[in-house]
Amino acid sequence: HDHNYDLHKEAIAAMDASVNVADGTAWHAYGGTPSPALEAVRAAHPNKCILFTEQTAHGKANFPGDVPWSLQNCLLKPVVLGACCGLQWNLVLDASGGPRLQGGPGNCRGLVTLEVGGAIGLEPECVGMWHMCRGSRGKTSFVAVEAAQHSSLLCAGFVDECDARAVIMCEEVGEFRIQICSDGHWYEVDITGPAVLTVEGMRTSTTPTPGIVPTVPRRLFTWPSRFAVRSEQGTWLASHGEYQDCIYMSEAESASLWEQWTAVPVSGGGVVLRSPHGMFLGSNGDSCQALAGLIDALQFSVQEMPQGMVRLVCARGILMHAGADDQQSARDKERKLSGLLRRAAGFWGGRQASSVVVRGE
Repeated sequence: HDHNYDLHKEAIAAMDASVNVADGTAWHAYGGTPSPALEAVRAAHPNKCILFTEQTAHGKANFPGDVPWSLQNCLLKPVVLGACCGLQWNLVLDASGGPRLQGGPGNCRGLVTLEVGGAIGLEPECVGMWHMCRGSRGKTSFVAVEAAQHSSLLCAGFVDECDARAVIMCEEVGEFRIQICSDGHWYEVDITGPAVLTVEGMRTSTTPTPGIVPTVPRRLFTWPSRFAVRSEQGTWLASHGEYQDCIYMSEAESASLWEQWTAVPVSGGGVVLRSPHGMFLGSNGDSCQALAGLIDALQFSVQEMPQGMVRLVCARGILMHAGADDQQSARDKERKLSGLLRRAAGFWGGRQASSVVVRGE
């Protein structure tokens, strides 16, 4: 069977008749929906593989509708229901839907469109494919995800030897905080729906425990319009005004211009930190670096801690005060700047890390 969801009864009958020679079933989404089709097939033949093997988009792109449709019917939902792959085509078409065979449809879209003049335009289906490829890259295994506390969440979890990732789609309009537990480590992600995002960099043991559990509790953290970030050691996150790429922990008694930041909201509900010099907080390995562009800047979410303190969490880990004696890169930069730096700003991915407090106006 290599056909549409609405033919799942025929697929089950075909599998019943060829159970000793057939490896599984393959599906398209031109008719029917993955639920109940894949649920019925999996119940009838739980040890046979399921593959999603074909779907092409048609007509004029509509991102708000086409992105969730693709994830629901071709990529994310089929994986949640047991599919081991999701294929879409065509990869590239021109603006007129070609090239095409004589007699073929003339209204197809590729994942990307080759425009007149050579420009590449991304289509809605490319968004879902990018997230699924990012979440499932490498030698990963799928793990079941529970989203019982919020019906508008659709989630798939993937684990390998040392990392866990989750692809999450939220179809409801609003602001949510999603808590994710992976192997006893808790992570929080802020999301403004509707949206799709990939959460990565979550630590697991060598034998990861299946169970990435999104929930949607409590309010979102409110960022001040302008603020300073202070560590438990009393140092301030600072952006150097003379050495434009330099981020360091200032030992000033109080926060001045170089120690002040603003939070810029980005897609997915997180924020990037912008310095008073117009630079954005990024990373260089395990240490911080100022970047001129927003695209590669680190996206932070907030874990609220006791006594009004918070942790700033990104894909690299938890933003923290890191002693220069513990980081070779920090020592090298300290010598370069003639002793202006006393401490480095870096990241740590463990269960405990220095908290920081955000003070602002």
